[in-house]
Amino acid sequence: MAAEPRLVIIATHPIQYQVPLFRALAADPRVDSHVLFLSRHGLESRVDPGYGVEFAWDIDLLGGYESSFLPNVREHARPGGVLSYVNVTVGRALRALDPDAILFLGVRSATSLAAFGWALRRGVRRLYRAESSILERRPARSRALAGMLLRQMTAVLPIGTANDLYYETLRIPKSRRHLAPYTVDNGFFVRASMPRTVARDRLSLSPDETIVLYVGKLAGWKDPGTIVAAAALGEEPVRVVVAGDGDLRGELERQAGNLDVPLTVLGFMNQTEVPAAYAAADVLILPSLIEPWGLVVNEAMCAALPVVVSSQVGARLDLVTSGENGAVFRAGDAVSLAGALAPLLCSPELREQFGRASYDRIAAWDIPHTVEGIVQGVSADA
Repeated sequence: MAAEPRLVIIATHPIQYQVPLFRALAADPRVDSHVLFLSRHGLESRVDPGYGVEFAWDIDLLGGYESSFLPNVREHARPGGVLSYVNVTVGRALRALDPDAILFLGVRSATSLAAFGWALRRGVRRLYRAESSILERRPARSRALAGMLLRQMTAVLPIGTANDLYYETLRIPKSRRHLAPYTVDNGFFVRASMPRTVARDRLSLSPDETIVLYVGKLAGWKDPGTIVAAAALGEEPVRVVVAGDGDLRGELERQAGNLDVPLTVLGFMNQTEVPAAYAAADVLILPSLIEPWGLVVNEAMCAALPVVVSSQVGARLDLVTSGENGAVFRAGDAVSLAGALAPLLCSPELREQFGRASYDRIAAWDIPHTVEGIVQGVSADA
């Protein structure tokens, strides 16, 4: 292998939280990276099925790294499906790029599977990085198929403990697992932070209320209704603020009205807008029933917030310690969430203490560590 191996990254489309990693890899002299996109979704204004609104990300998604786009027969299909990305020229593109290694950010598309077969036949190193978690319940057949495929990878790159334990159950040897933590651009969120008074004024929120924040899609598996139910059970007055949108918005608003819980739905907030929501909040809550990781936890910690997460959030095993920087509650259990919130809602001093602990912890969970794991995967002995 050359001193500077050629790494091709296969990505479905430009995604706001992946772009800083691509730039960091491009700046690392140990690899020569190229991102091969399978779709232009995210670059053009389109309706996102999860948020239910039309948008394009409001940051530069392509600058600072080498990339190209493959023509996609299914360009306007709903993103995420096996047949959402059908790129018949993938073999030709890979031959032209002549990679020493290919990084697969999942293999759930027809094109990714074709590229995997291409790499396997030619002896090209195959790296895998995706979100699967030991906390998820998966059918035995699905796990067996995943194990068969992933054991054909040269290296897998766990994003955290829950992900690494999942690979362990699939009998992936420890020697082929290289931690590449799930990270955000910490510097972006730190720089974009602002005083609470400024943020609340910008968002038309009261300067005096205690605010618990939910950031994400209003979808059933995210379970935002448990936050409203828990707020109704608590003794301390609290306002629930939602930075997001989706199919459950009307239902959530009706629930809050019925329970007399103050609720503000800010709607979808783009990348440059969402830091104001973190700055305005007192606590972040991620109540998901299924959440392999939960990058909003990283973002909130960059804003020095306490984080309260459900037992199904993968990030909790690495980033959240009850009694130190937040709390963990039983997924789907409003009573458990109310109990986890109670000490934070009645003590501004405790919120500040936990917020500082969040900020300190996330400083060591950053993109340079992710790059290091990927470089190890590229260069380690098979």
